[in-house]
Amino acid sequence: MLEFNPYSRIRSLAQAVALLADIEPANAGVLVDALHLSRSGGSPADLAQYDPALFSYMHLCDAPAIPPGPDGVRPEAREGRLYPGEGGLWLADFVKAFPRDTPIAIEAPSARRAGLPPAERASLAASGTRQLLREVIAR
Repeated sequence: MLEFNPYSRIRSLAQAVALLADIEPANAGVLVDALHLSRSGGSPADLAQYDPALFSYMHLCDAPAIPPGPDGVRPEAREGRLYPGEGGLWLADFVKAFPRDTPIAIEAPSARRAGLPPAERASLAASGTRQLLREVIAR
């Protein structure tokens, strides 16, 4: 899986898909992270432009709807993410943009929660994710 992010050489969904089209690797796809899609200027609607078979995995987290300045994008991704339901990203639309059985991984490193026991962090993240998935199913 190729993951793009706005502070790397492959900065957007379009660039990741173009790279895979150029090199044509066997069994490769694009891992789409909700934060990186947002911070690269993308949206869930962008996924509809491509073959859904490219997207066999997603990273889920939340963040404020308004991105930080250019110097804040990397620190936000590495230690300032929120758990699903705590921010302003379009997470329900994001999840619905993927094929129904796409695996979801929560990737939400948070410096403010670093002191919590791992089980407590997992419980908080799972609770927000369950609520999000209930919302997605209800739509």
